[in-house]
Amino acid sequence: MGQRKISEKVGKDYIQALTDMGPEALCFELVKRGLNEAKNTTTPELDLLEFAEAFFILHRRTENYGYAEVGKIVRKAAHIVYRELLKKDKNKAPNPERFLTLV
Repeated sequence: MGQRKISEKVGKDYIQALTDMGPEALCFELVKRGLNEAKNTTTPELDLLEFAEAFFILHRRTENYGYAEVGKIVRKAAHIVYRELLKKDKNKAPNPERFLTLV
């Protein structure tokens, strides 16, 4: 699993989407996108986690707290996608290293 990099322009687009839509709507949009990607890839939840990590790296590099906020929302969406995919496919093996399955 390689590290995903995003440009500041993409990051600013997501910050703008966060201010326009709000955190709940952005999270819902990312969940919807992740579930749609499940048709094309086997691990959309891990792709979203890599995307969240890219936002955290961008936050540390630029010290813009907006990137950290977007990273939190993307990470939350990744966990929701993971739980939804576990519900849909009972044979899917859980990934306890990256996700919480029981709280």
